[in-house]
Amino acid sequence: PRTPRPRCPDPDPPPAPAYMPPLALLRNYSNAFAWPDQAAAATAIATGVKTNNRSIGVDPSGKTLKNLTQLAREAGRATGLVANGNLTDATAAAFYAHNGAPADTLALAQQMTENPILDLVLGGGAADFLPQSQGGRREDNRDFLLEIRRNGLDLVRSKLDLEELPGWRRPKLTVVCSMAALAYSAHV
Repeated sequence: PRTPRPRCPDPDPPPAPAYMPPLALLRNYSNAFAWPDQAAAATAIATGVKTNNRSIGVDPSGKTLKNLTQLAREAGRATGLVANGNLTDATAAAFYAHNGAPADTLALAQQMTENPILDLVLGGGAADFLPQSQGGRREDNRDFLLEIRRNGLDLVRSKLDLEELPGWRRPKLTVVCSMAALAYSAHV
């Protein structure tokens, strides 16, 4: 039997959804497969278009899609990306990159560096931005963190660096706090 709807003595009762049981309906599949991978799911969220698995920021035919970050930038808005994982993981990359290979994190780091559309970036994964000589994963000896600084963004690698930024100005800021994904607070 159905549970009767509670009566509300208030002359301005809350809207009907307040009386409804929690329910979520979602069709979560990629363009060509029943289960999306991380790249396809994030691209669908970032662009509103379902795509194939292993595709970031491109439609099923490979055409580049505009994402929320680009639309916000075109509208004159400040843009940002905060990730508790690597900035080059497919989920984060869907908001700045257009790459058919989510496993190629070094190419994603290059796209973030060479096409700066973000005013604020916070996350981990510095190894994808640094050459092997500095403990990173890049074999091309490019230091993308240095290039980010040369592009006019403030680069922060620690809490102390962040606290030293002047509060009176609105910086373009990149914060890459660790070589890998960020630790959970319980593990710090």
